[in-house]
Amino acid sequence: MRIIIEIDCGNDSFFTDFDGELGLILKSVPGKVANICGRASGCLCDAPESDDKIQDSNGNTVGSVQVRK
Repeated sequence: MRIIIEIDCGNDSFFTDFDGELGLILKSVPGKVANICGRASGCLCDAPESDDKIQDSNGNTVGSVQVRK
């Protein structure tokens, strides 16, 4: 199994407090991985669902989490 975490750090929320914003985002990843792994076994695919998206503190999508077999 491979877990791929991708985060684009180029928006305003990272410029004001990079460490704090990154910390908040990384805290959300374990729950996202658990939700993704909890899907039916045939549901691990490339189509992003809401659990797959990473959002910053402003609610903007800044990345994704993927779980691959």
